[in-house]
Amino acid sequence: MAQHQAHVHPLSQYQSSQIRNLRHCVSDFNIILDYLKSTFNVVDTTALDPGGLTPSPSIVTLTEQAATRSAILSTFKTHLIDNRHIKPDDPIVFYFAGHGTRVKGPQGWETNSSD
Repeated sequence: MAQHQAHVHPLSQYQSSQIRNLRHCVSDFNIILDYLKSTFNVVDTTALDPGGLTPSPSIVTLTEQAATRSAILSTFKTHLIDNRHIKPDDPIVFYFAGHGTRVKGPQGWETNSSD
């Protein structure tokens, strides 16, 4: 059976005065988190184990000040790329609520699903 993995981050407050803060990132984050938990029975073990002792949490979240570029990239690598518990057919969700930009995906990446 496939095990869903998720990496979910809201960022509504920005340090730079040149970047406007956003209003609904945390509520959007809560909606997607509730959806993952209720629809796919994904467990946020990081909330249950704040010491990080669980070897493979299903959901990793970084919110507001903790959601720095380096922290997101680091946890993305440890939770999704280097995670030996993830099998080839396991669904992976990466969700970021905040300011962003669009870039073309690397060659070979599926950027949308035809299913």
